[in-house]
Amino acid sequence: MSAEEIGKKADLGPEYQRVLPEAQAVAASGDVERACEILLALEKQARLANDVATLKEAVGSILTLCAQHKRWELLKDHVALLAKRRAQKSGAITVVVQRAMEFLAETPSDAVKMELINALRTVAEGKIFLEKERATLTQMLSRMKEARGEIDEAATILQEVHVETYGAMTKLEKTDISTLVSDGSIYAKIDRPAKLVSFHRPLSPEEHLSNWSADISQLLRLVETTCHLVNKENMIHKI
Repeated sequence: MSAEEIGKKADLGPEYQRVLPEAQAVAASGDVERACEILLALEKQARLANDVATLKEAVGSILTLCAQHKRWELLKDHVALLAKRRAQKSGAITVVVQRAMEFLAETPSDAVKMELINALRTVAEGKIFLEKERATLTQMLSRMKEARGEIDEAATILQEVHVETYGAMTKLEKTDISTLVSDGSIYAKIDRPAKLVSFHRPLSPEEHLSNWSADISQLLRLVETTCHLVNKENMIHKI
């Protein structure tokens, strides 16, 4: 018995095979929303019956119908809806993200693509089982920002990815990251003994002064503290 079959209360596979053609026919008639509702009813049954295999098929089919009929806003809405369903299985959420990612190349514009990427990143945020997908989505979003000339924003977005996540990426994805570091798009400093990489660029003395100048009271407090420490050192050495 597979892990997905443990705790399974019913097999809704035959019901899925019956309902899917009906939903496809309804979508073909132009009522994609109704088609999604038909499959959502089956998704609920499969989720409550712990039939994970059928659950995955149902959520994947919902997104596929939306994409096939170019209903990108509806697709984005169902990405969020399916991920937030009560007691949703991690396997189903994984299918939601992975299936939707397959349709990114078919989106009609960069704006639509960016909205879908942001929706998927929101779903994947904080989920360990989706850290690789979130890193890939973040990299895609960063590239789009870079292509639009928004270099600083692209670098900031890319720095959101945890360092350990890069180990799960493919060699091609790692090469892309390396290229961004080499051409100066993002900053990276390697601590080889600790096996850590920092993507946060340290501030230069000029940048520190610029930040302090924005708050004179903070600058005066720093000067006062420094003078106090200098006087303290002088007193200690005189003793």
